[in-house]
Amino acid sequence: MCQQPTSANEEFLQSVYWITPRIALGKYLTPERAAYLRDRGITHILNVGESPGVVHKEELGFAEITDVPIVDLARIPDEVAVHCVATMLAMLRASPESKVYVHCLAGQNRSPTVVWLFLIACGLGPTKGKRFITNRVCDAVPGHAALVDHRLIEKVRDYGRRNGLTIHDAGIIEAAK
Repeated sequence: MCQQPTSANEEFLQSVYWITPRIALGKYLTPERAAYLRDRGITHILNVGESPGVVHKEELGFAEITDVPIVDLARIPDEVAVHCVATMLAMLRASPESKVYVHCLAGQNRSPTVVWLFLIACGLGPTKGKRFITNRVCDAVPGHAALVDHRLIEKVRDYGRRNGLTIHDAGIIEAAK
């Protein structure tokens, strides 16, 4: 069950939600939010909003900022979903200290869905993956029906199997199923 943070909780005020110790998601990356994230060890940014980001890696020392435009409430094309999963994996494997922030405009549909697809690629079941995210972000809708279908889930699951992804790639220690 999602525990609604208090208004004094700085992460809640910043709309930054840690899904695993190495993956966070939330709202659009503003310069203020970027500084906050760098101070918390975020090294890589994946923007899955429709618009390019306004923060550049050189400005605050991020290792990488990647824009992968995803239209809100439209099915994510297979190749875009797999590209997002591959990008997250590369970011996390760049260094044992890498931490990734995935964002869209509101942090409710696209970014939770992309993180959810990554968790599925790492071997977490779809239902457990949804709970894993919604327990941490009360208004998140991972796997929104307008964004994914069964075929897309199978595509990312297959990508994960072919590339040997495990729940450890996502920074999850507990059992997958």
